[in-house]
Amino acid sequence: MTQASALFAQGQEYRNTGQYGKAHQCFVEAAKVLHDFNDHVEKILLINAIAESFNSFGHHENAIEYAIQALQHYQRHVDIMDKCHLAQALNIAAMAIGAMGYAKEAIGFSAQSLELYEAAYGEVHLDTALLLNNIGFAYADLKDADNALSYYNRSLTIRRQLDDAQGIAQCINNLGMVALMQGVYDESLQYLQDAYELRKSTFSTIHPDISISLNNLGILALKQKNYEQALQYFNEALEMRQQLYSTTVQPSVTRTQYYYAVCLCHLRRNVNEAIKLIQQVLAYRNKTYYPGHPEIKQILDGMKTLVQLELLKESDIGISHQKQNALPKLAELALIKQLQEAIDKAT
Repeated sequence: MTQASALFAQGQEYRNTGQYGKAHQCFVEAAKVLHDFNDHVEKILLINAIAESFNSFGHHENAIEYAIQALQHYQRHVDIMDKCHLAQALNIAAMAIGAMGYAKEAIGFSAQSLELYEAAYGEVHLDTALLLNNIGFAYADLKDADNALSYYNRSLTIRRQLDDAQGIAQCINNLGMVALMQGVYDESLQYLQDAYELRKSTFSTIHPDISISLNNLGILALKQKNYEQALQYFNEALEMRQQLYSTTVQPSVTRTQYYYAVCLCHLRRNVNEAIKLIQQVLAYRNKTYYPGHPEIKQILDGMKTLVQLELLKESDIGISHQKQNALPKLAELALIKQLQEAIDKAT
């Protein structure tokens, strides 16, 4: 076994046991010695794994760059490749650009990936269900509740047929978030609690899906102005996510930090800690996303609300003086164009 293969295998083992920080380190190290791979199929699996790992840590541009590499590798060795390798690269690219704020483009790439998976596996398959869920998520980002519900329910039907407890919980959770978006809080609570209970019975006490449920229950409590309960949920989610990712600068970690800080402000408790967290999260998002990205706008709008409620002063966090050092939007669009060109050649 080559050094690259050994690192890849170790990274997969870490990922399967929920040690995502260690898995990412292994994949990154393996990427440095990609030339060691003689097995072209194993190589594209590693490239896709690296892209997926970068995406989970919020390095979406890196994820797209590796997805492009996977597409190019697929094109060069198409005679020995499986269409599913192409579908996986397309799916990762779709998730990356969706996270960057390009939901419409993400839907297009996901639809291409879905077509490939359905051709390979048929409609009743875990990968098909995952793509349907991802498309629903992109529609939810666009605030298109009807299409989001349609894709989530299609995914849920497949997952129930396959008795996929993890997937069922994911779909139920997402239905709860659409209900939350629509302001139907009782329905949202039922979905979110059902998903949380199913996840607790499916996984160990430390798992990303459980942290998602805790975070989303916190968001619902925050919307209902139940700040004490929300703070408790966010605290549990934050502790779990920091254990899982071994870092404070992973997207889901910073998202929970933001909500935790908002709760502290509403409770007028440890406001200095809240200000520090908000500054850290905003600095991270400014470096990660383009100016005006929804992730940045969310914080700026939220802070303006807290100022209006006299829970914070604008000078506390320097909203008007924040520098946005994100990748220029033109560069992002150029990267997406490069991705589309790689897809066109590979397909």
